[in-house]
Amino acid sequence: MIVPWQKRFYLVKRHKLATNHIGNKDQAMERKGDMPLWVFLGLLNIETRKGARLLFWSSLAFALLCIPLSWYLNDWWWFGIMLPIVIWYGLSIRWVDSHSLWDESKPD
Repeated sequence: MIVPWQKRFYLVKRHKLATNHIGNKDQAMERKGDMPLWVFLGLLNIETRKGARLLFWSSLAFALLCIPLSWYLNDWWWFGIMLPIVIWYGLSIRWVDSHSLWDESKPD
């Protein structure tokens, strides 16, 4: 038996109203040239450089907010996870910047 929310999801998927960002080349970063896999995965669904910077700065803000919370709870797990992620995003953005692989057709 299909419940109402499952039927709605099925109809949306059936009529292709749902978007697949991985397969849609107009809305996601393509793997170009000699782009390393770690850069591609770090910026997989990022459309523009502005979006990548927004992701980096929001991740950095969250990581910095995790410091007092981790101190209070005496649990450094969140900060320990966020720090490598922020570094990964930053290095990915820097790699794409240095190789000029941002899509020029989309405004920044």
